[in-house]
Amino acid sequence: MAIGDKPANDKVGLLAVGRAALRLAPTAPRALRAALNVALLKPDSAQSIGQLLDLQARKNPNKDFLLFEGLRWNYRDFNVWANRIALVLQARGVQHGDSVGLLFDNCPDLLACVAATVKLGAVAGMLNPNQRGEVLRHSVELIKPHVLIVGDDCVAALQTAFPTKRRGAIWFWVGRGTAPSGFESLPDAVSSIVSSVGNDVQCRLSTADPPQAQGKEN
Repeated sequence: MAIGDKPANDKVGLLAVGRAALRLAPTAPRALRAALNVALLKPDSAQSIGQLLDLQARKNPNKDFLLFEGLRWNYRDFNVWANRIALVLQARGVQHGDSVGLLFDNCPDLLACVAATVKLGAVAGMLNPNQRGEVLRHSVELIKPHVLIVGDDCVAALQTAFPTKRRGAIWFWVGRGTAPSGFESLPDAVSSIVSSVGNDVQCRLSTADPPQAQGKEN
């Protein structure tokens, strides 16, 4: 459906709302508090999303932060994951105000990369994984990323926009195995950070094998 198109049925019945509310009821208070913390942030706020994540990792290290396809991460583990990605980006020259391009389908890796980016005061440029060719090329050129991070499922999309990697461009790939030609492996870079800062929390960056998943939801 194109932007601006009106859906055939744009009404949501009260019964559907009620069912959704019942499913969310056990976690609603916690989710609401977290949402309010983010929503109340103002442009001149002294806090950022990265700082709020740090704070929650200290206050509630073992509480659930992310649930995805039956897997779960607590605040502490997710924060360590984001911090290590941030160290990789910082080592590649990402600074406050820079743009980091992110081309992913929905996955935990995307959230970790967003958190890592904002921890450096950089801007997370979210690219549309459904775009191809000149449209995607225009989107990338619009945000002028210092670094571009691409999920394995989106490599082919990027290659329709940039058949040849531009000289000097920094492209990171997120996946399992060997990085495609022209890409640096972000999982390998994170592993190097782990070896240098310690391995108190396992931190492998891979959509197919997410770090510190706590197992199936109850």
